[in-house]
Amino acid sequence: MTTGVVYCVWQIKNLPDELCNLTELRELDISYNALTSIPANIGEMKNLERLVAAYNKITYLPKSLTTLTNLLSINLRGNALTSLPTNFGQLQSLKEIDLNENPLVRPPKIVCEGGTLTPIEQYLKYAYEKDKKFLKKVLQLIPNHVSPEDFGYFCSKLHLPASDITALEKSRNSVK
Repeated sequence: MTTGVVYCVWQIKNLPDELCNLTELRELDISYNALTSIPANIGEMKNLERLVAAYNKITYLPKSLTTLTNLLSINLRGNALTSLPTNFGQLQSLKEIDLNENPLVRPPKIVCEGGTLTPIEQYLKYAYEKDKKFLKKVLQLIPNHVSPEDFGYFCSKLHLPASDITALEKSRNSVK
């Protein structure tokens, strides 16, 4: 009995729907391909415990994914996901989630209410660190390239408190 299938680094663009007929499969690794989606009938793989679909071009996840009650680990790192299915929180057995390097806007509310806090913490921590690095780079460019009027406008768009704007202006003036 086959418990794992690896379709790694073949630059596959589509997976055959018949793959999901492997209902006893426990592990599926389809990383490093050119996939834009996961088969809509993946929910038929009732014994799947680990799904690795990292570094593809996946833009959405099928709702049937959330019916995989035995799924313990999912790695979707490096795709093009902007959101997750609203019923993603139904994956109660899930212990590991890797959603890094996706342009996710935010996790759905139901995911935050799920039973496993650690994956959500990891997601939010990564998003915070990414935003922090970006803001730091922007603030390093500002002193010599932005007029005082534009600087004030920029700070107002960031919704910064007045005390932070004052501190940034002092820092900006000391650099000149």
